[in-house]
Formats: sequence, C-alpha cells, structure tokens
Amino acid sequence: MSEFIEYNCDTNPYPSFGKKYNGEKAIISLTSWRARINTVSKTLFSLLKQCPGFHIVLVLSEEEFPKMMDELPENLKLFVDNELIEVLWTKTKIESWELHLSSYLYNVPNIAANNTIYTYNFASTILSNLENETNKSINLCIVHYNTPDLTEALCQSIFKFVPNAKIHIFDNSDKSSFPIKKYKNIVYFDNTRGKIINFNEWLKKYPNRFNSNGKTNNFGSAKHCISVEKCMQLINEDFILLDSDILLKGDISKIINKNYIYTGEIITQPKSIIQRILPFLCYINVPLCKKLNIHYFDEKYMHGLFYSKNGDYYDTGAGFFINTLHQSYREIKVNDFIVHYKGGSWEKQKISKKDWLNKYKKLWQ
Repeated sequence: MSEFIEYNCDTNPYPSFGKKYNGEKAIISLTSWRARINTVSKTLFSLLKQCPGFHIVLVLSEEEFPKMMDELPENLKLFVDNELIEVLWTKTKIESWELHLSSYLYNVPNIAANNTIYTYNFASTILSNLENETNKSINLCIVHYNTPDLTEALCQSIFKFVPNAKIHIFDNSDKSSFPIKKYKNIVYFDNTRGKIINFNEWLKKYPNRFNSNGKTNNFGSAKHCISVEKCMQLINEDFILLDSDILLKGDISKIINKNYIYTGEIITQPKSIIQRILPFLCYINVPLCKKLNIHYFDEKYMHGLFYSKNGDYYDTGAGFFINTLHQSYREIKVNDFIVHYKGGSWEKQKISKKDWLNKYKKLWQ
C-alpha cells in the first residue's frame, strides 16, 4: 500500500524520537502494539538490511504504551538511540490512516510495511511502480468544431499547466479545421468531411428523430456524444474530456481517480428536471466503462433525437449521467479548474473570442 500525500505540515504535532528525516527518497512506516512489540525489532532489522535509503518510521500510540519510550523493549530502544529509525507517537490506538502520518509531515511517498521479516527490497519495487504511474502521460481529449483559435489557446493552456499531457483532438470541423501541422505532439483524429463518422449517414439510423426546442436543430449534442464515444474506442485508456472553448486555471490531473467511473459536475438543466454531467471538464474511466458496458452516447437521451416524457430534451452528458447512476463517482465544481467561453452557436456572447482570449491570456500565454 502506498500513496502520495499532498498536504504538508510545517510542524510536527506528534512527539517523535530517534532518527530524523534527512531527505530520503521515501518513507517506510509500520505500526505495532503490546502483543507484538517484543518482536518488531526483527522486522526493523530486516527493513534496514533489505531496504537501504529509506526513512523508517514506527508509529505507536500513547494509549497502548502510557509510559511511551520508558516501557519499550531494550532491543527496540537501541534502534532509536542509534538513530536508525524514528518512533512517532500518537494519542490513541493506531488506525490504518496513521501509517501515513509521516507523509503528512514530510510530503514524500510513504510505503506501509507489515510486522514480518523482509527478505528482499520490496520498498524499491513499490516506489518504482509508483514513480512510473506518476510520470505516465495524462490523456486529454478535445472535440474540436470550427474554433481553431480557441482550441489552440486551450492546447497552450494545457502545455502550461499539465506538462505530461498527451492531447487527443477529434476534429469535426466543416469549415475551420485544427492546424495540426503546427503541432508534432498532438494525436489528431481527422473527422473533417466525415472521414471517421459520417454524420449525414449516421443520422439516417434514426429516421423518427424529433427536432429539439432549441434555437438550432443540427443535432450538435448527439454528434458531440457519439464523437466522445468514438474517442473512448480510439484512445482506449482513461482520459479527461475537455470542451474546446475553455482555458485551464491550473493542473487538472488531480481530478483523475481510477476508483471512480468519472469525476465531473452534475447539473440540472435550467427550467427542466433533466440532469447531466458537464462535458466542459470530465474525467472518464474508460476501462471501467468498458468493463461495465457503459456508453457516453445513448440514443434514448440525446438532444434532438428523442424527447423525454415531460417534453424536455437531453443534452450532452445526460445519457452518460443516466447510464452511471448506480456507479461510484467523484463530484467537483468545474469552475474551480477552468474558465469557459461558452462559444456554442446557441448562445450569443457579450465578449468576442479575441477579447476573451486577451482577458485570460495569463492562462495560456
């Protein structure tokens, strides 16, 4: 078990004895209690022998040992007196989270050990896997449609705040395609002129589709959703979905959590009971979706394809919301992470794209 802890404490609220952290690459922490305290020295010896270069912390509770250091075995005290390990004290009996107290104090990776005899450097293996996962590129997916100035600014914003990003652009443009020749480090899915999805042919699959109550009836939300569905097939890994008309406020990689089906914001459409997951910023756990047979596009719930029973229509992200109702998800507020131009054809802006980009130039230049 291992993890990175983001929070960093300036002072140690718990008393500690023995060795102090000295910039080691990571911490190995373990706990013990009265029934095992006489044998924990064997575990500590094996850790010191097999796992050099790690700071070792033994976490004990004052509730278990009221006299604290005075009632520990002499062989354990030798490790402390010779500053080979650190003993960190807490008030109450050890809970699992307290194994990670040292990471809160030092803000470095923490590896939990058991009361056993170690015969190999297990900590280096865990640390290597953790570092590989941390350094792995982050997939970001943008569905582009005729706004190259906004999409390019978003790409620059990504380069600024997410240096290990791997950008995928699905280009649905029929007038102003994304200038991919300027970028060597972007994965480009060219759907201009229907090279991947021919929308005219695709819509023929739904001859009984209804027009929506919106100002336009080009079935943009349905096209957007089937494009995201296609990206899930093409990328075949988890990714963060982004609208092309946003800019980042900072690093968005923190919204990634593979324990959940998605991370995003749920809203209820104005003057409606319809709920959806905003597509402006949404982490999608693609492998888990495939395992559970969950799709982003659902023809029953798409804007402009079918009305719901109360006469409203669904919008982008509504089908995904319905299909993930019984799954674990993590909710955020997207405005904490992005600024949004809202440049859809259905909404008139009081500010031009040029002026908007200039207003937020610190986020992309």
